[in-house]
Amino acid sequence: MNTPSHFYSEEKSALEKESAQLKKKSINLSIFRFGVFLATGFLIYLTFGKYPDVFIIAFLGILLFAFLVVKHINLQKKEQLLRLKSALIQQKLMF
Repeated sequence: MNTPSHFYSEEKSALEKESAQLKKKSINLSIFRFGVFLATGFLIYLTFGKYPDVFIIAFLGILLFAFLVVKHINLQKKEQLLRLKSALIQQKLMF
């Protein structure tokens, strides 16, 4: 039979593990976002004289960058929620 203390400590460790995975995803997404920024800037530099091409590359680069920013914000919200749940469980374990 599980005691409440045992249940909450298992739940807390599961939340911390999931939070660590989300943090790793967030870091990888940040690196990828930086790569997209650099690649877009480099491609704009290469196609600077060809105006239809440069506008298409800039538009697609900005669109992809914005998508990655929104995805990163959502990951941060999930990670923050998991940290708050973990803190609540920690408080329950103290009492």
